[in-house]
Amino acid sequence: MRGKRYLAMKEKVDASRSYPLGEAIALAKTTSYASFDGSIELHVRLVGKKPEEKQFRAPLTLPHGTGKQSRVEVLTEEEVEEIARTGNAPADLYLATPAMMPKVAKIAKILGPKGKMPNPKSGTVLPKPEERVKELAAGKIVELRSDPTGIIHANLGKVSWTDEKLVANAEVVLRIIPRTKIGSVTLSATMGSGVKVAL
Repeated sequence: MRGKRYLAMKEKVDASRSYPLGEAIALAKTTSYASFDGSIELHVRLVGKKPEEKQFRAPLTLPHGTGKQSRVEVLTEEEVEEIARTGNAPADLYLATPAMMPKVAKIAKILGPKGKMPNPKSGTVLPKPEERVKELAAGKIVELRSDPTGIIHANLGKVSWTDEKLVANAEVVLRIIPRTKIGSVTLSATMGSGVKVAL
């Protein structure tokens, strides 16, 4: 069951039509009925004959970030020991140097299930991780990752942002995913109706 506000906003969207990116973003913003400044999210459905063909993982830099501030820390020997002792990993994201990775393996079972384990593929294992902390904390550097059903969910920024900023972020996301892997693209606000995007 959907509420009256959702149904009222849904009427603004023609479900049988796919909209150009800029128009889709503007429309998704108008369908947001949240009382807070929600996010605009891009959902990309991947295609492939085999399950592994529907999986995707890659780091990228969003020109305008996501609007979400994150707590980012560079792992030291002391912090690894603290996490191993307490089982607590309070930061949103952890970075490490290649030399630290053998020691970080000690807490892989703690960080791994939470999606916080440093990984070269996600751009979180670096020779000089301190230089990336600020960008990562601002959400400028993110990791695109498909879920088990083969869908990528990407936060493009806030509903209150200009269309231009959101379009710029969306274009970067869509550019990094091979076109042959994209089945469909949908935009939506945190609380809003889905809008199909013309590929």
